[in-house]
Amino acid sequence: MIAVFSLVLLSVTLSCTPLAQPVDDPKPVATVKVEFRRAESKPGKELEEAIVEGKKDKVYLHQNVELTNQDIDSATVEDYGSMKEYLVQVMFTKEGSKRWPS
Repeated sequence: MIAVFSLVLLSVTLSCTPLAQPVDDPKPVATVKVEFRRAESKPGKELEEAIVEGKKDKVYLHQNVELTNQDIDSATVEDYGSMKEYLVQVMFTKEGSKRWPS
C-alpha cells in the first residue's frame, strides 16, 4: 500500500530548490518523484490501494502513470486564505500539456 499526498503538499515540496543549485540555473531541480495517475473511489481489477494523506478515505490507483516530473516545467504555490490552504499553479512542458487528460 502507498500513501498519496495531496497535490498541494506535493507541489510545495516541488517548489523548493536545493541549497546547492547554481544561481544561474533558471529551472529548479525536482526534489520528489511526481506521478499523476487516475484514481477510483472503489477497488477494482489491477487497481492499487492508496491512502490519501490526512483523510480516512482510500483511493484505488490505475497502474498507468499519466504524467511525471519530466512533464512539469515549473510549479508555484501561493497562500489561499489560511495557513492550511494553498493555490498551486503547475506549468507543464509542451509535451506534458499534450498528455494532460482532458
